[in-house]
Amino acid sequence: MFKVKSKFITPTLAMLLLSTNSLNADNIYTIKDMSLKEALEKISKESKLSYIVDEKLIEGKKAKNIRNIKGEKEALKIVLNGTTLKAIIENDTIIIKKEPTVKKEDNNLGKVDVVESLHEKMANKNFSSDANLGLFGESNINDVPMSVVTFTKDSIKNKQARQLSDLITQDSSVRSSGAYGDNAESFYLRGVPMGDWNQGEFAFDGIYGVAPNYKVPTDLFEAVSVVKGPSTILFGMSPKGNTGGAINLVPKRAYKDLNEIELRYTNDSRPGVATDIARRFGKNKQFGARVNLAYDNGDSVIDNLKSESLSGSLSLDYISDNFITSLDYISTHENIDAPFRRLYIADGVDLASAPDNNFNLAQDWEYSKADENLALYKFDYFFNENTQVGFYVGGGQSNVDRLFQKGAVLQNSNGDVKTNFSKGKFDVSRLTYGVKANTLFNTGNLNHRMNFDISSYEGKVRSHINTDSTKYDSNIYHPKKISKVHLKLPDEKRTDTILESFAISDTISNEAEDIRFTLGGRYQNVESINYNTSGKKISHYDESRFSPFIGLVYKPIEQLSLYANYSQGLSAGQNAPTGSANEGEALKPYKTDQIEIGAKYNHNNIYYALALFDMKRKKAETGSDNVYATTMKLQHRGIEFSTYGKITDGIRFSSALTYMKTKIKQTEQSYSTDEVGGAPELLANAGIDFDIPFVKGLSFGNYLIYNDEQYIRDGSNVKLPSWTRWDMGLKYETKYKGNDLIVMFDINNVTNKAYYEGASQWGHISSGEPRVFSLSLNYKF
Repeated sequence: MFKVKSKFITPTLAMLLLSTNSLNADNIYTIKDMSLKEALEKISKESKLSYIVDEKLIEGKKAKNIRNIKGEKEALKIVLNGTTLKAIIENDTIIIKKEPTVKKEDNNLGKVDVVESLHEKMANKNFSSDANLGLFGESNINDVPMSVVTFTKDSIKNKQARQLSDLITQDSSVRSSGAYGDNAESFYLRGVPMGDWNQGEFAFDGIYGVAPNYKVPTDLFEAVSVVKGPSTILFGMSPKGNTGGAINLVPKRAYKDLNEIELRYTNDSRPGVATDIARRFGKNKQFGARVNLAYDNGDSVIDNLKSESLSGSLSLDYISDNFITSLDYISTHENIDAPFRRLYIADGVDLASAPDNNFNLAQDWEYSKADENLALYKFDYFFNENTQVGFYVGGGQSNVDRLFQKGAVLQNSNGDVKTNFSKGKFDVSRLTYGVKANTLFNTGNLNHRMNFDISSYEGKVRSHINTDSTKYDSNIYHPKKISKVHLKLPDEKRTDTILESFAISDTISNEAEDIRFTLGGRYQNVESINYNTSGKKISHYDESRFSPFIGLVYKPIEQLSLYANYSQGLSAGQNAPTGSANEGEALKPYKTDQIEIGAKYNHNNIYYALALFDMKRKKAETGSDNVYATTMKLQHRGIEFSTYGKITDGIRFSSALTYMKTKIKQTEQSYSTDEVGGAPELLANAGIDFDIPFVKGLSFGNYLIYNDEQYIRDGSNVKLPSWTRWDMGLKYETKYKGNDLIVMFDINNVTNKAYYEGASQWGHISSGEPRVFSLSLNYKF
């Protein structure tokens, strides 16, 4: 075997290096967890071919894993994928060269292959090593200085996840604060609330303003990424300013032709069907179309609750020699009879023990109807392989009509409640548009990747709300029948939110790319206008802030990434509530600061991630002078550890642990404690899935989720007890008429444990998920 600097290669030298061994195209190659240098040496040795390369080209690079690939050419092609290098076999010699850079004036990318998004899955295919990170674009999570986890479509299928909360709570840094059977989803990320508003805080394809507002039907998405910690640099400020992290929904694309149908059933009596169809058209398969539809209808495990949901998506894309364009459209409809509503408890009241999980205070005449229609168009033009610019425009329309309990108030430990009813209609419209660009260039021995983003978001919330003042008695253990309440709707109130921002980042790396330093920031302008029922402007603010970001990644070896970051998040100031001295006043935006250090390690098909963070955030409160102001400061300190992968070919696992200490550090108010609500000290998840050795295609999974005790809101002395839930399932994979057939049976909350799952930022508490049986049959043809 010979290695010669490529800049000295000449045809004469190549002839001198001829091996006497002829090419053996029948060799089978397997490469696993090797550097590119090790992989080339292995292929050279097994093929008995010499190879020539400039070692600087392969220094620090990792080879793609391959298994049982036939022939040197195919093995080299896959191993070098994504390295900008190519292999040529001439005269029994493997020559490694750099792919030629397309000149700017050429304006032609050549043939563009359609590659499945987030295709770099881990050994445990429920997770991916890729993520769409907004400003940073499609990134490998080991190359970015922040904590990120991506759940793939395999995870969605294997968990039989029907909505977002079924999926992302597999990570211990995320917990649901909504209730099973409610009309919306909300979460805590690192102990910071998100999603409890009428303007959704989920990103879609890296952009705010397009994702569903209230519930996210996971059938429509390819993957879901969770970014932990303030993410203003990546996606801009979320419409309501959550700073604990970001959730990005990845759209489906027509990567290849697909026909898939799923029949499913959930107790008590809720059948459903979902279809997924994809095609590519044209001589070069340049045009793609993918259609998804899902329909579920029937009774729930929750008393009185019935629901009907219909969701669909259409994804179109076109890939040319020098541009890519796409259009996504999503439509969802949900109609719930007797929706489950969360409870409320005041400080000083003894918490009643959790009722049976199927209990429901809702009357059979209560309802919630939600319709959402969303769209996003994107266009990206490639000047060459190093520079691209694009624009996008999108938005959505959400309409909600509901009549239900505002939130029954617990009176004592006997479970007595007083409740009243609220009728409301909401019309929420969003428009978002922007321009993105990125370019790669060198200065001396340093590589630069610069990213630019100019974005605008406009959200309008029109609401009609009438809350009945009459209080009705009931009990969580023995709900009472209440005659139907008739409420008239008042005139419309309106809130406008306008977010405009400019972001820039530069990631600088050395030649080996084992050190990456990122410096950037986002200048964000926040404008909020509130109107009363007569259309008169009652409050208005227009403020700007700059949110910096500094990050560092160091790879002492290819499999290990050490990172650190300083990031800032930005939140829109809230309106002073009714009864405060400055009622209706809109407060200025306020920031969240975070310092984080961590490590990511991938070895022997097992991925490890460790993060330590210190987050300080502000919050508004009503002080002793009855003035509502941003005077509260909270601190979130914690450590997160997660690991997932494949122990053997037949055993897969995932686990995560979060330990947090949260405190109110400054306040103008008098509270019972200095505890932060919705932030348990210890959170843990553990799951294992293994193949049954004596039945081919059959696997069995167990999953545990643990939640430490938590205070129901900031400064409260009421806390929810800790709980542990056990889920399990069976999966059978086989072939029917040569096509994939998968049958799954899952049980959530196997023991039917009664517990309080979590609390919203308003102090409303929700019961845990009841025992739910889910059966599905998935067939691809």
